[in-house]
Amino acid sequence: MLQREPAALVVPLMIGFQAPFGIALGRHPAESETYQSFAAGLTTRPALIRSCGQAACVQIDFTAIGARAFFGASLADMAEQIVPVDDLGDREIDCLRDRLAETPFPSARLDLAESFVARRLAQGVAPATPVQAAYHAILARDGQLRIGALAAALGWSRKHLSRRFVDEIGIGPKHVARIARFAAAGRMARGPARPGWAEIAAATGFADQAHLTREFRALSDRSPGDWLAAAW
Repeated sequence: MLQREPAALVVPLMIGFQAPFGIALGRHPAESETYQSFAAGLTTRPALIRSCGQAACVQIDFTAIGARAFFGASLADMAEQIVPVDDLGDREIDCLRDRLAETPFPSARLDLAESFVARRLAQGVAPATPVQAAYHAILARDGQLRIGALAAALGWSRKHLSRRFVDEIGIGPKHVARIARFAAAGRMARGPARPGWAEIAAATGFADQAHLTREFRALSDRSPGDWLAAAW
């Protein structure tokens, strides 16, 4: 079974216990590309996931802001890639994986994971306040704002803003805006009004319907129509 996960502003941590997943970004996974426990940074490519249906896991999804506090390192090192837990070099996460594997009941596993994440977030260091402000401004406008104007409002150059985003978020503000626009178009397409794609493109900041279609294919590996059919 092949599943497609569109690009999203989510950083997942997956702790697996049984059969691994086959995963690749932007293409079908090779037979050797299997992961049981892993993290994945922000990416502008869809994840194509192959599963035999025998997996058991705990998945923890972080916002980009929360991921920086949880992992405690530059998210540039995780961006656009899938990182096995063993390669994170984080003894606490290794210990969590072992404890979850030894815990027999799903509810107890979730309680253990929740307390671990809460403690790490409380002790972690989030991105710098200007980066957080810029990130939330992009989300609040669904990606419809000029990055140069956003940088100027912070007293930074566009290049400096992009560099800080890559270090603390994992990808630049332009790519965050792309994913935010894609998400906004998806919400509008699934809404009760059900407007046409040309109307959605105009309302969510795309140049035209052709631009929206190209972005849907790039970010979800599907045409807008196929994406919508799969989303229901």
